[in-house]
Amino acid sequence: MGKVKGPRSCTDADRRLGELIRLRRNERKMSQEELGAACGVSFQQIQKLEKAVNRVSVARLQQIAAALDTPMSFFQPEEMAGHDEMHSILFMDPKFGLRLLRAYAGLDKSVRHGFVELMESVAKGIAAATA
Repeated sequence: MGKVKGPRSCTDADRRLGELIRLRRNERKMSQEELGAACGVSFQQIQKLEKAVNRVSVARLQQIAAALDTPMSFFQPEEMAGHDEMHSILFMDPKFGLRLLRAYAGLDKSVRHGFVELMESVAKGIAAATA
């Protein structure tokens, strides 16, 4: 029989929150040890929060946000819900995803538009070739 989830079990929102913490920590080039020290906890605790083994309290999230110099709004569930595609890009390969998004953000608006059209065209061609 499967394990019954209790009221304190981690949810998809907890997993997304952990991913966002890890993403921002990596973006700030901060280790789990450094973040833990800034929040007064061990690196193992940060690891558990990032992996959604443990849930993140609001007080702990405030400490994490301050240590990462990040507004609390970055971690808001309504902010996370609308960015599933962005999260897919970032979390399939976090280092490459960040590089891709940073490079894209640095492009002129007209170049970004052309780039997206090119990528869509390439994706359609690949899909047609494999169908």
